[in-house]
Amino acid sequence: MKKLLGILILCSLAVFFVAGSALAYTINDNYWGDKEGTGSDRDIVGYDYHFDVDRMEVAITGSSLTVDIYSRYFNNIGELGTELGDLFISTNGWNPSGAPTYNTDYYYNGESWEYALVLNDHSGGATSGTLGLYLVDNGEKTFANPDTGNIILSKFGSNGFRKYQETQVDTRDLSSSAAGNWKIFNSSSDPDTNDYLRFVIDYSGISDFEDASEYGFHWTMTCANDVIEGSAPVPEPATLLLLGTGLLGLAGIGRKRFFKKS
Repeated sequence: MKKLLGILILCSLAVFFVAGSALAYTINDNYWGDKEGTGSDRDIVGYDYHFDVDRMEVAITGSSLTVDIYSRYFNNIGELGTELGDLFISTNGWNPSGAPTYNTDYYYNGESWEYALVLNDHSGGATSGTLGLYLVDNGEKTFANPDTGNIILSKFGSNGFRKYQETQVDTRDLSSSAAGNWKIFNSSSDPDTNDYLRFVIDYSGISDFEDASEYGFHWTMTCANDVIEGSAPVPEPATLLLLGTGLLGLAGIGRKRFFKKS
């Protein structure tokens, strides 16, 4: 009986931890974005050890969304007058222009974003703070009409900034849909080490997020010297239910074997 009780307890704990744990997904930096202002076609503009973005890690626990962005830039915030960017989110899939490495994709022909996680401080003067979830107005998205809604695009010029990439959201006179927090984790002062910026938000009650099957993400610093963009699937509650059911099934098998031996 003790053996059976042990099996049931272990399986019950497993179901509890599966249901409460985050399902994680990694987006590697396979996105280039359109050419820099001088016309050069490459992934990173400027020095790798100043601007390289390595990956994005997405974790979803219930209605809590955590996004970690790993980049050398977090040791170099303010380089060339740059700032931290906001995190753009699509709740109806991800549709960039072209094919990997998406080196023709930019604001005027790329994904239209529905939301953004906007930092309360972009300067790098703080290493943590609050953020808000805001609706994104994509403007007209035509060269004939320079209206970009509330999106702030990257600057470009002789210093080689990448052109026409979404960097921040102008939130003046806007109200956020939800509040969260952000933090920069510095693992080392070594410039070859990727530190990371963490965005955390709880989107409970926001149907666009709760009904989504895939999220698209976009992040860069204000010069867009390296841009990361990609998608992550949203786990359905049924996924966790199946995992839990499977574990309970194993408990049932153990129970049958126990009583047969008895």
